[in-house]
Amino acid sequence: MLARLGLDPWQVAHELSTMSKEAAREKLDTVMINFTDITHSAENRQNIVTGLIMSLHTPKSYGPAGSRP
Repeated sequence: MLARLGLDPWQVAHELSTMSKEAAREKLDTVMINFTDITHSAENRQNIVTGLIMSLHTPKSYGPAGSRP
């Protein structure tokens, strides 16, 4: 989805993982609204956004890369 919007998925994932959950959720929701190839209900979009943000904001995703186990 991100690549089809002309965004680098790895860069977006990195940016989202460094934001607060709420800021990341808002940013990803905005990105998904701009994705017009596939339509989602607001509820479905929120479920997708929440799941993606939760997977990015795990204890392993915090801190500098060198500090990860």
